[in-house]
Amino acid sequence: MSNQKSPKEDKNIKIAVAKLRFFRVSCRKARPLITSLKGKSAQEGTAYLKFSSNRLSLYLYKLLGSCISNAENRGLKKDQLVIKEFFCDNGPVLKRFRPAHRGMALPYKRRLSHITVVLEETEIDKKSSKKQASNNKQYLNNNDKNNHRQRRDYA
Repeated sequence: MSNQKSPKEDKNIKIAVAKLRFFRVSCRKARPLITSLKGKSAQEGTAYLKFSSNRLSLYLYKLLGSCISNAENRGLKKDQLVIKEFFCDNGPVLKRFRPAHRGMALPYKRRLSHITVVLEETEIDKKSSKKQASNNKQYLNNNDKNNHRQRRDYA
C-alpha cells in the first residue's frame, strides 16, 4: 500500500474532480477543444465554452459546471479555481456494420471516451491568463466558418 492519501481522504488537498464517462464522441474530436482550456481559470473556461460553436462545448460546459459545484461543496473558493488537468481518454469501442454492395457488410467503429476535469484552488495570475487567452483566439477563429459567436444559455 502507498502512503499517499487520495483526494477523497484528505480534506486539506485543494482540488475537485469531475468525470464524464462513456461519452459518445471520439477523443480525436474532443482533444483540440479540451487542450485549449488547460491552465485557464474556471470562470474563463465556462465563458469560453459558452460562446464556442463546437458541438462538444455544451457537454464540456456542463462538466466544468459540475466540477465547480464539487469544488464549492469541498469548501474551495469559486474565484480562485484554475483548470489543473483536462484530458480525454479512450473508452470502449462499439463495433457496427454498414450494408454494402452484393450483400456484404462493412465494419466501422463507434468510439466512446472518458473526459476528466481537475480544478485546483490557487492564486490567479492575470498576465498569464491574458496571454493564454490570446493564443486560444486562433483556435476559435479557425473553427468558426462564418467567424461569429452566438451566446448560449445552458443553465
